[in-house]
Amino acid sequence: MAKPPGMRAFVGALALAPTVLLVSIPTAAHAAAPAAPTAPMRAPVTAPVAPASGGISIQTTKTLSIVTQTQSTGYYCAPAAGRVLLSRFLSKSKLPSQKYIAGKMSTKTSGTTRSNNIKGLNNTGIRNKHEFINTHPSNAGNLWTFVINSTKKGWVMAGGVQYGHRPYGRTTSDKTGHIIVAYGYSTTGGKYIYWWDPIDNSRHKASLSKSWSSISRGGKFLIG
Repeated sequence: MAKPPGMRAFVGALALAPTVLLVSIPTAAHAAAPAAPTAPMRAPVTAPVAPASGGISIQTTKTLSIVTQTQSTGYYCAPAAGRVLLSRFLSKSKLPSQKYIAGKMSTKTSGTTRSNNIKGLNNTGIRNKHEFINTHPSNAGNLWTFVINSTKKGWVMAGGVQYGHRPYGRTTSDKTGHIIVAYGYSTTGGKYIYWWDPIDNSRHKASLSKSWSSISRGGKFLIG
């Protein structure tokens, strides 16, 4: 299988999927006062009581709808990812081909540069709706905040990683650059980011720690 070469970027677009909230409120037992001095004590009454602070656990999953397809060449990961980003603005029937986007991005057999990725996406006719830009997360917490805020705005994001050090799957020594797309997050059982991979048109969920490890190795450049 040809390995997609490198380009580091995170890209944004528009529209939000439903939210699932599971609220868990702990309860506390309270004993009622006796009915009369001579009457027997009543059994304790259990009632829900709101915690003083931080006791409510809210588990949330947000994912965005995307139109995807496998990258058509071993070095078209950036055009394939760009097509997914454009799917937030355009209907499936109006989405340009990977080849067209690759032309706008000046993609070569060696891959696509970050600057050409942004330039190409901004020259596909959607600039009047949204302009793609660079941003740089400095740590895992910063990445998490960016993903949450971007997803809530309806943006999907393309990020550069090493092919052998993607957030999911087996880690290898392959340092070839690759582009994957974040399209949501989950706080159920921890902090997770949802990723789509153009190499085989597959979807994955990876922990924040593994996601940051991959992004930091890949250059930690985002576009939103």
